[in-house]
Amino acid sequence: MNSDMLEMVLAYIDEHIYEKINLCVLAGLAGYSPFYFSKLFSYAMGMPVTGYIRIRKLQYAIVSLLEGRKVLDVAVLYAFDSHEGFTRAFTQLFGSTPSTVRKHLTSYTVPGYAVPDTIRRSNMEAINSLQHNMHQLVFEFLEQSIEEARNGFCTNIEIKLLPENRIRIRDNGRGLPLSEDLYASKAVLDWKADY
Repeated sequence: MNSDMLEMVLAYIDEHIYEKINLCVLAGLAGYSPFYFSKLFSYAMGMPVTGYIRIRKLQYAIVSLLEGRKVLDVAVLYAFDSHEGFTRAFTQLFGSTPSTVRKHLTSYTVPGYAVPDTIRRSNMEAINSLQHNMHQLVFEFLEQSIEEARNGFCTNIEIKLLPENRIRIRDNGRGLPLSEDLYASKAVLDWKADY
C-alpha cells in the first residue's frame, strides 16, 4: 500500500468518523482483500486498523464532550456499542474518564492524521512486489487450467483459498509441464507468500 492510498484511507476514516467503519469498505478503497489490507495497514501504521479507528473516534469525542454533550450522547454519536464500552475505551486511552476530561480540559484540537514519512518504503515496495508476483503466478496457473479447458483436455477447475496465504488450483486436465528436477517442481507448487 503506497502513501497516497494510505492517505485516502485515513481521510475516509476521518470523513466517516460518526459511522461504524467497515473493514471491507476500507480494503476495497485500497484495492486489497480485508486480510491483506489489515496486514499492510498494521505494518505501515504500527497498529491494527480497528485500533486506529477507535483512537480517532475517541480524539473526536473529546471535542464533542467539550461542546457540552452528555457522555451517552457522545458514545452514540461515535457509534460505540454502549456507554460503558465508550467510557472504558476512553479511560484506557486517555487515563481519565470522559466526565473528568469534560470537567477539567478547557480546549482540545483533534490532531490531523499523518501518513508515516517512510512507511518503511523499501519493505513496502518489497511487499507490493511480492504480492504482484504472487498474483501473477496464480493467474498463470489459472490461465493454464482455462487453456486446458478450451482445448478439451479439462472439464473441471477448482480454486480454493487456504490458510496461511495459500491458494489451490486444481483441474482434471493434463497437468502443468514441470521441470525434470522434482524437488524444484515441488518447491514451485508449494510456494506461499509470508508477508
